[in-house]
Amino acid sequence: EEEEEEEGEGAASAGAASAPPAQVNADAESDPFYNTAAYGRDLLGLMMASRDDEGLGFSVDQLTAQVLPLMFGGHETTSVLLCTAIMAVSTYPEIMQKALEEQRRLVAEKGGDNAVSMDQLEDMPYLEAVLYEAMRLYPPASYSFRYITEDTKFKDYDLPAGYWVWVS
Repeated sequence: EEEEEEEGEGAASAGAASAPPAQVNADAESDPFYNTAAYGRDLLGLMMASRDDEGLGFSVDQLTAQVLPLMFGGHETTSVLLCTAIMAVSTYPEIMQKALEEQRRLVAEKGGDNAVSMDQLEDMPYLEAVLYEAMRLYPPASYSFRYITEDTKFKDYDLPAGYWVWVS
C-alpha cells in the first residue's frame, strides 16, 4: 500500500510540474528579476519590468519563449547579411576599395591603429550604403514559417489548424 501511495504522490507531483508557470509578482521583494542589471533598460529588461492590468509580469518560461526567437533571429540575419555583403563586395573590387578607403581615412582622422570602434562605424556612410544594398539584393530574412493554431481563412484560402505556412 505504501508503494502505491508513493506512486500516487509522484504522479500528482508530475501533474503539478506540467501546470502553467506562476506569473512574476508586481511586488519588488518577490520579483526574481527586480535587482538584475538590465531591469527596464533593454528589451529583455523592459519585458521583465512590464506588468499587465492585474500587476502580473512574464513568467520565466514566457520570457524564454519571447527572447530566444529574437536572439537567434537577430544572430542569423546578421550573419546572413555579413556573408552576402562580403560576397557582393568581393564581386566588385572597386566597391571594396572605396569602403576600405573610407575606413582608412576615418581611422587616420581619429588617430589610432587600424581597429575601428563601434562609434566610428556610424561615420561610414559608404559602408552603410553597401550594407543596405546587400540587404536589398539579398534579404537576410526574406521568409519565415508560422504554425497555424486554429482554423483560419486568409483571403480565399482556408488554412486548417496544425499546418505550417510560409510567409514571405
